Amino acid sequence: MKLAMDHYGFLRGFIMGCDRLLRENNEEWVYRKIEIDGQIFKYDPPIANKYSK
Repeated sequence: MKLAMDHYGFLRGFIMGCDRLLRENNEEWVYRKIEIDGQIFKYDPPIANKYSK
C-alpha cells in the first residue's frame, strides 16, 4: 500500500491497497509469487495504469 501511495498519491494508493487487502485469503493466488530465503511471498506491485480510465 505504501508503494501505491507513493506512486499514485494518498487516495488512489489507499484504494489500491484496500483492494489488495480484500483479495487476501487462503485461496490459490492468481498473481506471481516470489521466493526469498526459502519463504514464498505473494507479489502484486502497483502497476502503471492498473486502475486508470
